[in-house]
Amino acid sequence: MKTSILLLMSVFLFTACGQKKSGSSEEATKQKTDVIDVAQVLDKAESTIDKEVVFKGWVSHVCKHSGRRCFLKSEDGTVSIRVEADGKINGFNKELTGNQLKVEGIMKVKKLNEQYLDEWQAKVEAAQKEEDVEEGGEHCSAEMNNIKEMRDWMKKNSKDYYPIYYVNGTDYTILN
Repeated sequence: MKTSILLLMSVFLFTACGQKKSGSSEEATKQKTDVIDVAQVLDKAESTIDKEVVFKGWVSHVCKHSGRRCFLKSEDGTVSIRVEADGKINGFNKELTGNQLKVEGIMKVKKLNEQYLDEWQAKVEAAQKEEDVEEGGEHCSAEMNNIKEMRDWMKKNSKDYYPIYYVNGTDYTILN
């Protein structure tokens, strides 16, 4: 009789544990697919400033020196967003590069106005003149192109600033 009861309890526990694992696996899969991509969170960025966002993306870069920020790119790799370590996040390890993360955090924006762009352009032009003298004029114009694109966007969108969206990350989970 004792053996029958022990066997019955073992079967019950085994079945209950098996069902629990199956359910949690389904939950994890559902959780992974329900989280929006970086591109989608950026589409909603303006309306979610200072609000909590949850999204997933692929770590393309972790800042080496402090590890306090990383960059996540979209599934198709066309857009990215900066995530600052905050909340439960003490920092990001460089080993995260290439992994897909689910990030929770607060959407923030830094608005670059015309004055900021003017000052930035003046610094770039001064550095370019110095480089031209020292290196025979081979200067990378990427910064000037960025400034021009920002100014063009401001005109096109009738804004007096260029928004740089980022997230103060409060928690993250590795998805892959």
